[in-house]
Amino acid sequence: AHSIVHIICSTIIINSKVVNIYSKGTKYNLNISFYNLNISNNNLKISNNNLKISNNNLNIIFGNQKRTKYNLTRTLYNMKGIMLFIKKRMRTFEPLTNQTMNDKQYEQQGSFLKSEDFLDDNVDNEIITSITQIPPLHTALKAHLADITVADGIGSQNNKGYGILKANRRAELILKIMKVSRGAKALYIANDDVVKESKVSFAPSDFNNYIPEKLYAVAKRLSDVTAPDKTNLINTAEADHTAVMTAANTFFAVATETKDAIELSKINNALIDPLLAECREIRRKLDAFMQTLIDEHPLLYAEWKETLSIDNNPTANPPAYFVNVTVQPGEFKNVDYAAFAIQNNSEIKLINNNAAPIEFGFGPTDASFSGAPTIVAANSQQRKTAVSLNYQSIEQNNLNIKNSEDVEMEVTLEFYTMG
Repeated sequence: AHSIVHIICSTIIINSKVVNIYSKGTKYNLNISFYNLNISNNNLKISNNNLKISNNNLNIIFGNQKRTKYNLTRTLYNMKGIMLFIKKRMRTFEPLTNQTMNDKQYEQQGSFLKSEDFLDDNVDNEIITSITQIPPLHTALKAHLADITVADGIGSQNNKGYGILKANRRAELILKIMKVSRGAKALYIANDDVVKESKVSFAPSDFNNYIPEKLYAVAKRLSDVTAPDKTNLINTAEADHTAVMTAANTFFAVATETKDAIELSKINNALIDPLLAECREIRRKLDAFMQTLIDEHPLLYAEWKETLSIDNNPTANPPAYFVNVTVQPGEFKNVDYAAFAIQNNSEIKLINNNAAPIEFGFGPTDASFSGAPTIVAANSQQRKTAVSLNYQSIEQNNLNIKNSEDVEMEVTLEFYTMG
């Protein structure tokens, strides 16, 4: 039999010129001769002049001949398995969405924060500050860690709202285009003007795959063509004509803002690894200067050295305790951590999956902070030692969270025992 065959599995389409199917014993041999093979998933294009892929009894060969043959010997039941295999492999190339830092990045950031905390706690320690190279390196480390926090917050921001707004503005524009299109088409049919009728005739489905620039161009063209007749359009007011370009400008602005937000997230995600690399180099230099204290101040250096480790196996030290906390708008929330035996070197992580920053730290009362609180950016997290959060076992042992926003926020606190 000779026919055109489309084999469709999800997004995979194989177009065949000639198909021969014949029975041989208990199996079916499928011989397909292709002129062209296109495999596409979003913008992915795969081509190779000498590629061999083997899956059990499946052999696929891309030849450099003008006409390439595929010989597939499989039972018809196994064809389903072949397509599922290809589909599974293609999923690798699905476009990435915005995401927070990965575990490895958070582990490195946490280690650098420990070093920063140590230097913060010893900012007035003349043993350390007498080494004049350390303070500027401390300042540089602090600045880079702040940049990482900002980049993580922007890079992981949820851009779904932009997509929803863009879709809504797109739908509104199409409705306005169609109203003017129908009124203009009726007018030009009445005037027997087939040229203008063809220019203004649309169906909503025509716009399904239009990119923003093309949809805007259609609206602009429709507006220009019908401008001389805008007061005569049948059952369509002049205000409807004006509304087309108003909606088009609004839609295009939202589409541009959506694209910019997504690109900004990608740019900030790309900044994180270079910033972490710079932190590593800064700390390498700091450690070289701190090692000069080993002979005369071994305990001080030992304390510093503890900050250099990076936990590459976070499951080996899971949180000993955690609590979810809901904080009302403008509220100072005191956290009950009585179930956890806190020490100076205990670490506390606040996970903030909200769209706004939040503050936490220790204070003398249940509605205050001792010194500056730690600010956790939107859609990010911070893990710090109890001491760096201004904990003191007697006078400053109230763990507080402050929500300065006008919306309710829920966060998670994780408590870690560091031995």
